[in-house]
Amino acid sequence: LLLLLPLPVKDLPHITVLERSAAGLSHGQNIDVRGTGIDVLDKLGVEDRVRAATTGEEGVRIVDAKNQIWAQMAADKTGKVQTGTSDVEILRGRLTQILTERSRGVSEEVQRLGGKGVRFVVRDWLASIEQDGDRVRVVFANSGEEESYDLVVGADGLQSATRKMVWGLQGEEERVKRLGAYCGFFSMPKGETDSLWRRWYHAPGRKSIMVRPSDQAGRSTVLMIVVNDDDPRFGEAAKVGRE
Repeated sequence: LLLLLPLPVKDLPHITVLERSAAGLSHGQNIDVRGTGIDVLDKLGVEDRVRAATTGEEGVRIVDAKNQIWAQMAADKTGKVQTGTSDVEILRGRLTQILTERSRGVSEEVQRLGGKGVRFVVRDWLASIEQDGDRVRVVFANSGEEESYDLVVGADGLQSATRKMVWGLQGEEERVKRLGAYCGFFSMPKGETDSLWRRWYHAPGRKSIMVRPSDQAGRSTVLMIVVNDDDPRFGEAAKVGRE
């Protein structure tokens, strides 16, 4: 709708998207889109594309160590009743690809109208961020480039480096509430018993594991969880992430 309005060039979108990785990843954790999220996808004009790229999960089955089903909850296919599996289940990386492609299309239209549009910067990240009156001044770590913006939005996760740069390391323990739950999320080759149903096994010792369908042929996604308040190794592992 924005592009149909006779806006001055200065009011057209001028956005920089900063991505540390060299290329967009097509995988990542499952995202279940519900409620207002569906309305946003519709307004962005990508709802049909997102629905066509879902994992196809049929629902969740609670199983025991012998893979026997104890409970089964089918996916919500109507968008009206919320269950453990939403009617829109999509991998984070795939959703990112769709939104990136959409933003590139918007950018081209803005540039056609004389605006600057959306600029994508990869293999770089912020080295510093400072408030400068009603502006925000940043320095890119890799290129050394300095830029000034009206607004900076950090979307870099639970252990956000952007948040630490803005508010400092002091107080991080209060900003992030630790629940003693540690998770590992990864993909693996699809097994013989893997299907479009998510299987969730709760193991002794406050552990659980679930195997879920992927949008990639021959792959399954896995989430392993352990709840442990005593063993310091889990906390240390969480600090270094992928390492």
